[in-house]
This record gives sequence, structure tokens and C-alpha cells, in this order.
Amino acid sequence: MSKKNKAEKKEAKISETIKQSEEVEEMTQEAIKETIEEGSDELTQSIRRTVHGESVVDPTSQVYDAPVPMTKKDKFLRFMDTFGDLVFLNIVFVVGCVPLITIGAAFTALYAVTLKMVKHEEGSVVKSFWKAYKANMKAATKVWAVILCLFAVMYVMYCFAAGMPQDQSTIMIIFIGLMMLLLAFILPLLFPLVARYENTTFNYIKNAIFISVSRIWLWFRCFISWMAPVLLMLSQPKVLAYGWYAWLFLLCSLLAYSNSMVIRKLFDELEEKEREAAKEKAPEKSIAKNAKSVKKSE
Repeated sequence: MSKKNKAEKKEAKISETIKQSEEVEEMTQEAIKETIEEGSDELTQSIRRTVHGESVVDPTSQVYDAPVPMTKKDKFLRFMDTFGDLVFLNIVFVVGCVPLITIGAAFTALYAVTLKMVKHEEGSVVKSFWKAYKANMKAATKVWAVILCLFAVMYVMYCFAAGMPQDQSTIMIIFIGLMMLLLAFILPLLFPLVARYENTTFNYIKNAIFISVSRIWLWFRCFISWMAPVLLMLSQPKVLAYGWYAWLFLLCSLLAYSNSMVIRKLFDELEEKEREAAKEKAPEKSIAKNAKSVKKSE
């Protein structure tokens, strides 16, 4: 009997232990479920606040939804990182310009990278440059060929004007001046358009003129930013002698980056209008008309 009692006691203890473990498991599962539900509610609230642009402080966790402001050290590190990227970008841009026929592709790739840099969307600037360089080679070369033809026509007209009497040469000089004015309105925004949009050669040139005329201050800023250093170096031999290397290592990418700050805002604005017009199915035209599609980010 004693052995039987001992066996019954052991079974009772085992069953009691099993019961306790089951109760603990149930409590654990309930706790996990509650934690998941709370986390899901907090995540949902956070997403809603982000969508509606709110910045709320959670009183229990003291976690801020708003971005943490950058310190002076962070700003300095970002500045140095951007500066280094611009130096490397300028060097590969100069290399890409070595065959003169590829200058258009090099400028297009340069703007393709700087238009991303102003929004901190770029990866490796060197890889991004060569990827854009290859992708835009055909379209950019066609556009650049048209520009070269215009320069060639102006040169031929100038040669004829040089051998003509003064009365006849005046007409030629006027035509040359008009062509230079046309190029001045085309060039500042031409390659950013090629870098950003898929289009035809004619529409690239037409849209560049249209934007330049309709956004005259933006055009003026871009035009002066490129022409002022050139005119300064041509008019001052000392500046040319001591500053030519700046074009090789920094100046081209720096000017493109500076212009991209305002050009990217313009493109974002125009693309937003295009999206709204598409939603409303409105037939209105925008400055970015005739663009088949915005190029995907690389």
C-alpha cells in the first residue's frame, strides 16, 4: 500500500506541475499579445502623425517623432563629405569630356548626379556618373551635335563677315548675335532636362527655351553662374594662370551642384503639377510638357 500511495503522490505532483506550466504559458501568450497590440497601436499612431506632418512627444517613452537637429559636428562632416564627392565628380567629369563629342554626355551625367545630391539621394558619385553617362550617351550626343552645328554655322558666318564690306558684314554680325542669344537661352537648362527626362532632341531644345523665357530669374542665375568665371578668367590673365586648375578639380561640379538646388525645385514643382493634372484629367499644359517620362532613380 505504501508503494501505491507513493506512486499516486508522484502522479499528483506531476499533474500539478503540468497545470502550473500551462498557466504560465497562457499568461506569457497573453502578455505577448498585449505587447504586440500596444506596439501596433503606437506604430499606427506614429505613421498617422508622419502622414499628417505632426510632431508629437510620447510622454511615457520621451521618443520624438521629429528629426533630431544636426549638431555643428554633423554639419561639418556632411559638408566635408559633399566637398569630397564634388571633387571626385569633377575629376570623372573632366575625364568624360576628353573626346569632344562626349561633352554633352558628360554634362548630362554631371547634372544627373548633382540633381540627386541636393536631395541626398546619391550613392557612389563615381558609379552614378558612369551609369548616367552610358545611359544618356545617345540622347545627349544628339543634343550636343545640334549645339556644335550652331557653333559651326556662327564660325562660318563670322569668317564670311570678316571678308565683307562693313555694310554687308553688319547684317552677318546681327545674325551671329541672335544665334548667340538663342544658345544662351538653350544651354543653361538643356542638359538638366536630358538628365531628368526621356524626350526627343527637338523637345529638349524647345523646353529649355520655354523654361528659360518663363523662369527668367532662374535662367539668369544659371547663365551667370557659368559665364561669370569664364569671362573673369578670359579678361584677367593672372586669374587664368593661377585658377585654371580649379576647373579640373572642383569648379564644374560645384557650379552644377549650385544650379541643381534651384533646378531640382523647379522639376519637383512641375512634376507635382503633372501628377495633379493627371489625377484631374485636365488638358492643361505645363512647362514640362512633351516629356515622355521621368527617369527612374539610379
